Amino acid sequence: MSELLPALVDERGSKCPVPVIALAKAAAAGSSLIDLLADDPVADIDVAAWCLMTGNTLESRTPLPDEQGSGVRYRVIISAHAPR
Repeated sequence: MSELLPALVDERGSKCPVPVIALAKAAAAGSSLIDLLADDPVADIDVAAWCLMTGNTLESRTPLPDEQGSGVRYRVIISAHAPR
């Protein structure tokens, strides 16, 4: 079985609420695994709250290494049972 590749949503430079709106759009488009890149500190709260409200899972929150620029990678698993 092959490993599922995440959809990449790069919202570095965007401010609240744009990163979480982009995450929701990627989920609505059918992505089941999403890596959201964001550098807005409010994204920590927004992504966690969105996952809780929609029944999806924030699998990880990883600061990006310096060579990839500033920001955080949020890996979100979209539940098959969550509304899209």
